[in-house]
Amino acid sequence: MNSFYQDYCLNEKNGRFRVAIILAGAMSEAIIYQLLLDEGVDKQILDNDRSLGFGKLVTYLKLLKLDKSLSLPMSHFAEIQKKRNSAVHAGANRHKPTIFTADNLVSFNYIIKYFGI
Repeated sequence: MNSFYQDYCLNEKNGRFRVAIILAGAMSEAIIYQLLLDEGVDKQILDNDRSLGFGKLVTYLKLLKLDKSLSLPMSHFAEIQKKRNSAVHAGANRHKPTIFTADNLVSFNYIIKYFGI
């Protein structure tokens, strides 16, 4: 995680916000994955789920009601997921490419502070 975060900071500092958004999405997935493990979800269930991605991890949090019991910043995760999808998927940029700015990273910076990373 430390290596990803250093890459994130480097990209943010140098104005490469699309790459920073993609890294923010990857780190958010890792945070949620580890959180699920810490809360007792069987690692084998997650590892065997072939459709496991950001959205599915968020769904697991909600199904287990961890979003509420742990008071997680779900709106920030949703914002990062939306921005990451826009940055990664070609179809989202087919008609007009999305321009990313430092403002698009506010939600992730909140997540980093929330989890003390």
